[in-house]
Amino acid sequence: MKSRKERGGFSKYLAVVLEELKRGLEPRKLDDRNNKNGIPHDTLYRIIRLLKDSGIIYKGDDGKYYYTWRRGIREFSKENYEIALNHSKQFLLDSVVKGSEIRLSELMKDPPRERIHEKIKVEKLIENKYFIQHLETGYPEIYELYKKWKSLEESDEKEKAYSLLKERIEFIIEKILHGEPLDGQCDLCPLVIVKEVIKK
Repeated sequence: MKSRKERGGFSKYLAVVLEELKRGLEPRKLDDRNNKNGIPHDTLYRIIRLLKDSGIIYKGDDGKYYYTWRRGIREFSKENYEIALNHSKQFLLDSVVKGSEIRLSELMKDPPRERIHEKIKVEKLIENKYFIQHLETGYPEIYELYKKWKSLEESDEKEKAYSLLKERIEFIIEKILHGEPLDGQCDLCPLVIVKEVIKK
């Protein structure tokens, strides 16, 4: 058994844990029960418990611990990012006002032109069942708004629900136009490898 002096202080091990969290912390790899140069078991799990109870880290589905601020961040390779973004922008192309000519290359310009945004019709977008699948799997709160709007009879309440839904979807459109692929998935999603830092 290592003496307290040999093991070093709490702060020494905290720095190691904080560094590992950048990539995803696997406790067994740092545990001195599995790694002779590792962190003492009790100290390691005390640090993890402290960080978790403070809301600084969370445990992902893969068993690793991550910083909470990374929640929802997706990591793509350059190629997969372009595939996912083109897929997302295709929904926008499919929902432009009839008679408007917009090409994918125009949507890829950075920053996008305002006139393109004006030609995208939310009404057409929410008729697309594959876009709705993205809402259901990637934007649960917006999907609930969509369901509420669909369930209402024609009324002022339905108009208000649509107005709120439209506002939220316009924000999604802005994010796509500025380079963020849609969250969630649909039956038409290309098969790309996406490393989700967290998916809860």
